[in-house]
Amino acid sequence: LKHLYKNSDNKRWILIKLARLYEVANKPNKALRYYNFALRTTGENESLYQIIAAFLERVEDFEKAIDVYKKLLTYDKKDASTYASLSYCYSQLGENETAYDYIEKALKYDQSSYIYYRKARILTDEKKYEEAIENYKNSLDFDETDIDCYQWISYCYSILKDYEKSIEYANRAIILDKDDAYSYFRKAWALQEMKRYPEAIELYKECIARNDKYIDAYVNISYIYSKTGDTKQSMLYANKALLINKDYAYAHYRKAWALQESGKFEEALDGYSKAIELDPTDIYNYLGIACVSLNTQANINALLYANKALLIDRNCGGAYYYKSLALSNLGKSKEAEKAFAKAVKLGYQPS
Repeated sequence: LKHLYKNSDNKRWILIKLARLYEVANKPNKALRYYNFALRTTGENESLYQIIAAFLERVEDFEKAIDVYKKLLTYDKKDASTYASLSYCYSQLGENETAYDYIEKALKYDQSSYIYYRKARILTDEKKYEEAIENYKNSLDFDETDIDCYQWISYCYSILKDYEKSIEYANRAIILDKDDAYSYFRKAWALQEMKRYPEAIELYKECIARNDKYIDAYVNISYIYSKTGDTKQSMLYANKALLINKDYAYAHYRKAWALQESGKFEEALDGYSKAIELDPTDIYNYLGIACVSLNTQANINALLYANKALLIDRNCGGAYYYKSLALSNLGKSKEAEKAFAKAVKLGYQPS
């Protein structure tokens, strides 16, 4: 192509082809160099800007993509697809308010499956789940084969605790594509929340059959087995998750929980500590160490980790409960009573 470039009458086409070859070769900087070279040598052009903006979006350079999409608006201020793309880029940068403004502009000039889908995704990020569902359904009015919409509707219904509806839309996604692992995951999650554990495990295994690296399916099976008292299977699936990603904090937590339930307290402490190292913001690992420490009469350590949990969430009833037990064991009855009263006030009920 470089040889052909010298004698070609269509230098722009060759430069674009070279850029795409570098993109496929996972060399985005070289690809962008050729796209920019095409702009400098062959002149600014709407279609070339569209190609460059889409490339920048694909390689997740959203700030540069925004600059190019804004240049595209100088060619057509009523181009709904450009407004929708700007909305997407801003949403990826976490600027949902700006993203929402752009998607509303897109809807002013056109209505399509993609534009409603982008609006729904922003609303999902904003935790406005009922509005999100409405817009996913609007998207499906234009394209009833869009699996992503069914999956996201299933997700939103599960957050709203309408698990029957969540299952309904997961089933619709499965009908459209029986090989999409995420649809089975969504159905399994709803069944799990309904405490229909055997069915949930079966669906998680269907998910794994389609994607054997789907780590959250393994840890959720581990969780279910822990809820049903099968610590051996719980540990097995936590270990399977760790074989996929040894740095997944939640898998360490699930394994630590199974070890704790098996009475292997020292190993459990190691597991919780590793989880904290990987994710110091997850309160449940601190509570785990506090609980294990109480079981091993390490009351000062239990108090320490209950207090660490409260630094993350001052309204954690479980942390106040463990704190009250540690204080009581240390002979500090008045402080223990205050901590226990706080736990009860926050709605904590010891199992």
